[in-house]
Amino acid sequence: MGRIFVGHGGGGSAAMIQRLRASGALCHCRPDVALLPADTPRLGTSARDGMQVLSAAGYRDRPAPASADLFAKRSGGYRFDPAHSIHDNLAAYLCTVAAGEAHVWLCRAPCFGFLTSAGVTGAVCLVRHPLHQYLSFTQPYRHADWAEAFGGRASEGAIRYFAAAWCAFTADCLGCAGRIIRYEHARADAADDPFLSWLVQPLDSSKLLQRRMLPSHATQVGARAQNRRAGKGRQHTCSAQYSPILQGGALAQQGTTRASHQRRLITNFEPDYSSTISIPSTCPLSTTGACTSVANAPSPG
Repeated sequence: MGRIFVGHGGGGSAAMIQRLRASGALCHCRPDVALLPADTPRLGTSARDGMQVLSAAGYRDRPAPASADLFAKRSGGYRFDPAHSIHDNLAAYLCTVAAGEAHVWLCRAPCFGFLTSAGVTGAVCLVRHPLHQYLSFTQPYRHADWAEAFGGRASEGAIRYFAAAWCAFTADCLGCAGRIIRYEHARADAADDPFLSWLVQPLDSSKLLQRRMLPSHATQVGARAQNRRAGKGRQHTCSAQYSPILQGGALAQQGTTRASHQRRLITNFEPDYSSTISIPSTCPLSTTGACTSVANAPSPG
């Protein structure tokens, strides 16, 4: 029975997709990468043929032929119906996932608030501290070119854009009552589910990410690490420059609800540990008009 996994770039999704495939199960790899938000910066080497930049209407847009082809390529051949919105097509696709054998890993859909608006519950959502995720995402061998449109990975524009996307993504994961797996506490969060516990084993956040810090901030991080070892100072891993942006300024633009979601996520909260996938009771494109709820994932092969 298929299961829905969600994770954004820089948050460990590539390792988890490899792990899912190693289990012997089929996994549709990020089919929603075909659909980009309207304010996406111009992409360089990260761009792929067939991606559709949506209008301000987002998933209310109709799928373009090229993006429908790319989605089909990544989803095991599932074809979008061009007469229906992307939202309704994607909801119907998740019905087939829940009723089938293949898992799916989504990456961009939560940035559009899709999980909440479609009524999807029980999705497994992998989230990571935004600073660590940003620095991982913009590594030179990953998507450093993405930040060039803003002036580079150290630019305020790039950081604010990523922070806004992180807030939208995380708010949707929390709002849909999905199962939250925190990258930094993945093994503890997945401990009661044998398959998830096996799946997250490669995730390791025990090492201080000093080597991934920008040069101007490495000394600050090193000093704080020494203070922590000495029992001094705050137990905090964000650099002084990024903290107000990732935890204050950008969040203020998103509203108090998303701000409270992020604070709740980074500190302590009780996630919903339900492992049941519940797709909307009425599938817009379903021939039967009903979807199936699926519980429990298969054991790793």
